[in-house]
Amino acid sequence: MTLQRPQRFSTQNSPDDVIDQAVLDLNHGAAVLDAAPTADLSAKQADDLANQVTLSSQLDSALDHLRTAQDGLSAADQTFLGDADEQLVSASQNILSADQAFVAAD
Repeated sequence: MTLQRPQRFSTQNSPDDVIDQAVLDLNHGAAVLDAAPTADLSAKQADDLANQVTLSSQLDSALDHLRTAQDGLSAADQTFLGDADEQLVSASQNILSADQAFVAAD
């Protein structure tokens, strides 16, 4: 299963948009891992795969909490946090790439 790399958001997007993109990336990564064939995996690889899926769901939940917290901030503060949110998107895209590489290497 190959998914296209999501677009990079500009600073004109709201923090909610940027966090939504990070959540989408994490969900894509989970879908990639869910589609991975597991019959040929060693016990260690299967455990690593399960841990990665768990991590993605935990990050997804944390991003939802972050979105809620940022919604309570002023527009100026949300703009200030835009660069940090961009780093979340970058990290989630890297996780997606790693998930795809894991599946391709199997």
